[in-house]
Amino acid sequence: MAFPRTPRGLGLAGDIAAMLALLAVTIWVTAADTRRWPASRRWLVLLAQMLLTYMPVGISGSLFSGCAACLAGSALLLLPLWAGAALFAAVIASMLLTAQALVASAYETAVCLLTTLVFGLVVFVLPRLAWFIGSAREGWRDAATFAVIN
Repeated sequence: MAFPRTPRGLGLAGDIAAMLALLAVTIWVTAADTRRWPASRRWLVLLAQMLLTYMPVGISGSLFSGCAACLAGSALLLLPLWAGAALFAAVIASMLLTAQALVASAYETAVCLLTTLVFGLVVFVLPRLAWFIGSAREGWRDAATFAVIN
């Protein structure tokens, strides 16, 4: 969701480049087994996502709640529970404050906040669900192999 200051020219190109880069990083984070990553890599990835998320706001005044949702969901994936939840809440709060500063409408602010919240949870839940299904399949395969052997 973009807000009233519609970027043009280089600002638009920069916004599109930032969104595509953020999408690529998010796909990488959700497809990888991030539980085995060292803490330094996790924080570097989150820092890159933060820059890609908030760069369009600083450069062209554009606010895209989907970008913040990628960051919020990745925070839950990459960090331990309490740190991930704190960063998730901070991203949601930053979207609320930024949306209020850029948009006069309470409705658009609420849509931005809820979009970030819901899609951030989706970014977190879908990789965990895929991991759970994969683990369940491995368990059934092991059980079947054990049954055949015995």
